[in-house]
Amino acid sequence: MKDDKKDEIDEIKVIKATKKDFFSKVQPFQEKMNCTKIKNLLDSLIDDIQLEIEYPYVDSHYRDSYYLYYSRKLSDYKRDCIRVHLFSPTQDSKWHYSGYFIIRPLEQVPLGRAIISPKALKTHPFVTCLVNEKVNLVGQKLEVHGFPYVAQDAETHTCAESALWVLLQYFGEKYKNYKTFLPSDIIKILTNTSNRRLLPSKGLTVDELANCLNSTGQNCLIYTCDTTFDKGSSKSTLLKDLTTGSDCTKLQIELFNLLNIYIESGMPVISSIHNEKIGHAIVIIGHQEVDSSFIYSDMKNNGNTWLDVSNYKRDFVVMDDNKPPYEIIPITDPAANYSEAEWNGCELGSFVLPFHKHMFMDAKVVLELVSNIFENKKIGLKIFNSKWITRLFLTSSTSYKTFIRKSDILDEQFKQRIVRTQFPKFIWVCELYEIEHYHNNQVNGVLIIDATGDASYNSIILYYIDDNKIVINDASSFQGTEKLKKNFLCEPYKNNLKGEWNEWRS
Repeated sequence: MKDDKKDEIDEIKVIKATKKDFFSKVQPFQEKMNCTKIKNLLDSLIDDIQLEIEYPYVDSHYRDSYYLYYSRKLSDYKRDCIRVHLFSPTQDSKWHYSGYFIIRPLEQVPLGRAIISPKALKTHPFVTCLVNEKVNLVGQKLEVHGFPYVAQDAETHTCAESALWVLLQYFGEKYKNYKTFLPSDIIKILTNTSNRRLLPSKGLTVDELANCLNSTGQNCLIYTCDTTFDKGSSKSTLLKDLTTGSDCTKLQIELFNLLNIYIESGMPVISSIHNEKIGHAIVIIGHQEVDSSFIYSDMKNNGNTWLDVSNYKRDFVVMDDNKPPYEIIPITDPAANYSEAEWNGCELGSFVLPFHKHMFMDAKVVLELVSNIFENKKIGLKIFNSKWITRLFLTSSTSYKTFIRKSDILDEQFKQRIVRTQFPKFIWVCELYEIEHYHNNQVNGVLIIDATGDASYNSIILYYIDDNKIVINDASSFQGTEKLKKNFLCEPYKNNLKGEWNEWRS
């Protein structure tokens, strides 16, 4: 092992820069580096963003990898990093802190971890999961709302370990019941569940990713095309392309539906993309806004009584360590943003979902249950002389009750019924939109399901309201139907995914 003597630096330097002069100001601290990924990241940011270069910076993520791996190599690797802070202009001529990214002393893979607000991007036509991080810049306390990101270094972590760290960092920062992990922590966990050498990294299998997440306190579900679908090339009219209206193969439908529902629930997932040559891991964290006019038009012209929005394709927002943060990918062509021929024909292969310990019912079971209810002859949606669009998602009961209490248009009678009912920690919610109200963002009914329940028990139906009828805890006979004086009317619930609607705050 080499001498671990501290670099002789007199003081921390903070140098202001713009996008145009950034590299000329940062390269004196790291003369040789492959600038491609850093340049791509800067190109994705607004042109008038201001940067502050902080050096030297002790980055916990890289320093951990340094002691774990790089300090044992013959070549001389430095221990200190560069941290680049981002400041966006505001309308009142002030500057908004928009996050940071790390430059590691690794010539070929210098871009390290980052957390950047979507507000700093040139375009952000999406909603996404976000987390809050506190930052200290030479004594100045700052705050950023973004999603964790890290680029692979190809030796201590590849795309799989990067995706794993990103997901664990998100949960550790967001929820008090979880903790954050360093690369060495992840290696220790993987060592206990793997029978092969892990350094230098050769990537991870889906099972290894899931086992590692399980060992950190997550309860994982794995969804794959091979185990979920019947193989074949038959067409379905359910999954529609929002731009062309083209159908997808039957093989893809359920996977896309479940992905859409989980992302709508604010639950980021690790997904594999692959073809015969490529195997890659990404983290899906959000989606582009739905084109409500297309859904409205399609629903009016087809023969369905109701259809869930998860049946419509929406481009996903992802953290891909080969690309800048918040890359947008088509759901049926996840490698469309790669120009190299070897990426042609990539598909989503499987995804790993961390499931909270208080969540028992997965989306596949809930979809079947919802379908049975909406097709029921006594209380189903066919009894109405209309068409319906639904939106299914999982959320915490606390968050949903807070939303209900703050509603400006919901009748007080409904508010008191819902907020005073004892719910489990998590609930499945299915919003019902009468087709003429959908593009006006007016919810006409709601189905609330106990996420800790078992689909074989009828008591999992906590509430079912459509227009002026309500059913409480009676999914078997629907004899508990009660007519209400006013029709149900409410705004859509949005808190799972953040966006322009809440100024990109977590």
